[in-house]
Amino acid sequence: MSRNVLAHIGIGLLAPAAAAVVPHAPLAIRVPLGLLLAIALQGTAVVTALFPRPTLTRPERLVLIPAASLAALVVSGLLMHAAGIRLTSVTWSWAAAAVTTVAAAAAVLRLSRASAADPPRVPETGEPGPRRRPRRTMPLAIVTVAAVALAVAAGWSVRSAERHDTAAFTALWTTEHSTAGREVLIGVHNQEGHPMQYRLEVSVAAQPPRQFTFGLADGEQWTSQQPAPPGQRVTVVLFKDGSADPYRTVFAGGSPA
Repeated sequence: MSRNVLAHIGIGLLAPAAAAVVPHAPLAIRVPLGLLLAIALQGTAVVTALFPRPTLTRPERLVLIPAASLAALVVSGLLMHAAGIRLTSVTWSWAAAAVTTVAAAAAVLRLSRASAADPPRVPETGEPGPRRRPRRTMPLAIVTVAAVALAVAAGWSVRSAERHDTAAFTALWTTEHSTAGREVLIGVHNQEGHPMQYRLEVSVAAQPPRQFTFGLADGEQWTSQQPAPPGQRVTVVLFKDGSADPYRTVFAGGSPA
C-alpha cells in the first residue's frame, strides 16, 4: 500500500474527528483546525479523487486545492439551505467532514486502481532510466479560471457568512405619552428573517389583559396606542408562533415588582 493511499485513509479518519472538535474548541484551536478541515483536508481529498494520477504540476495542485474546497463549501451550503438546515458551525463542520470522507474514500479507490493499472517499469539494462516529468495536462486557461472561481467563491462565502451570522430576533418596545388620559405606544418589529405570527397581551394593574393577534412579514412592524390610567403600571407580554411561553415582557409606568 502506497504512502499516498495511507495518507488519504488518514484524511478520511481525521475529518470526522475534527468536525466533532471544531464547534466546541477554544478559539485558538477552532480557527486553525477549522481551516485545516475546510480547506486543506477537503481540497486535498477532492483533487486527488478527481486526479489520482500524477498529471498535475505543483502550481496547478496548489490552485485547485483551495478552489475545490471553497466550491464544495458553497455547494454543501446551498444544499443545506435548500433542505431547511440551519447553517451553523456544527452543520458546516459536519458537511465538510462528510465531503472529505467521501472524497478520501474515492481517492483511495482510484489511487489503488491507478497503481494496479500502472506497474513500475524496470529498464532492460537494469539501470535506472531517466526520470520523466509529469505531462502538463491542464492548460493555463483552466488554472486561470480556477483562480477566478476561487476569488468569486471566497467573496460569496464571506457575504453568505455575514448574512447568516446576523442574529434573528423580534423587538418589543413601549413609549409613554404624557397626555390627559395617558397613553402608551406599543411596537413590535419582526427581524426573524421570515414571516411570524404574534400574540400580544396588554394589562393595566389588576385588570384583565387586552389581547392582540397579528402576523408580520420580515422587516415589518406593528404599533398600537393603548390608553392607561395615570400612575398605573402597564405590562406588555409578547408571544410568538403560538408558543405558550412569553418571548418578551416590557413594563411602562409603575414598578414591575
